Amino acid sequence: MELFLVKFQRYWKKPIPRAVRSSRKLLDLFAAIKNNQFAICDEESGDYDVGSAVYIDHALVNHSCRPNAYPVFNKTNMIFKALRKIEPGEEITHAYTDTISPIQERREYLNDVWRFMCNCPGCTKSNEIDRKKLLNNEGNVIKNSDPIWKSAQTMVSDMVEFKKKKEWSLMKEAAQGWLARKFLPEQNIFWIRLNEYAFKAGFETEDSDLCLSTGASLIVAYKEVSLR
Repeated sequence: MELFLVKFQRYWKKPIPRAVRSSRKLLDLFAAIKNNQFAICDEESGDYDVGSAVYIDHALVNHSCRPNAYPVFNKTNMIFKALRKIEPGEEITHAYTDTISPIQERREYLNDVWRFMCNCPGCTKSNEIDRKKLLNNEGNVIKNSDPIWKSAQTMVSDMVEFKKKKEWSLMKEAAQGWLARKFLPEQNIFWIRLNEYAFKAGFETEDSDLCLSTGASLIVAYKEVSLR
């Protein structure tokens, strides 16, 4: 606990208020900040590395895997923009996670981070859409014990590491190698992720052809698997 207090003091960068000096109150405060903060996104690069902040009113907006709004940042100012027409009296919602991910993956993430099990329409009435995300080229659902699943996981893990280290040329070369194999259909979640990383690599290396080809593939895939 003492180590936590030291680290929190460095994070807070000013004297801890008397009201929260007890261990329990300090932990409650820390948890409240963690669960209600927003990662501030640089709209130009799409990277979530600008910082984080707590927006009290915005934090009241609940989650849905079929959101009707999404957050937009102008420097450190945040607003919600409507994704569709919102009817009078309708609750405003936004997605706390990536809605392209399969149901189980979304639920595990939401439970790990926010400690709730999502039962929105996107999680209870979208089985066919979810199934499309896990099909192979023969139209069969791949399982996590299948060799193709393990290959796809390795592929995505490699992309994550390249992005983390900002090794864009290596990321581009690896992505193009995987894309040439065409071992998964366009709506498969792993293939979507590969195209997203390839698009990012193309953007960073100023390869317009790669951006155009992967962007076109993503538009088709998003239409197929987006929750409606």
